[in-house]
Amino acid sequence: MIKRLKPLFPIMITLTVIGVFYYTRLNSLKFYPVLMNFVFFMMFFISSFQEETVIQKIAQKLDGELIPELVNYTRNLTYIWVAITGINLSMSILTLFYSNKIWALYNGFISYCLIGLTFAIEYPIRLWYKRKVGVKC
Repeated sequence: MIKRLKPLFPIMITLTVIGVFYYTRLNSLKFYPVLMNFVFFMMFFISSFQEETVIQKIAQKLDGELIPELVNYTRNLTYIWVAITGINLSMSILTLFYSNKIWALYNGFISYCLIGLTFAIEYPIRLWYKRKVGVKC
């Protein structure tokens, strides 16, 4: 019986957290997106000052050694992610001062759309750029 319900556990936990947040006015939960956005912002920001950025390290794991053009591409992409995560961090802090509905709309929907849109725009550009510089995709 428990094995059959196992896939439902994440949904049940999510609904429980939403219920606790809604019915108890436990506002400290509103700081979770701030913390997560801060961690991702700092990860990209700090790596932009290093010789190899986080994105470059991921690309090397996936594709092997990178040609100089792709190293430059990954560095520029890191700057874009610094900006995106910086916007997300700023907005998550700003929404702390608004109603729970506004907070939930941004942190539970709009921020994910922003991240998804960034991936959706970047992926075809990456494939095009790889073909342009002569790297097989």
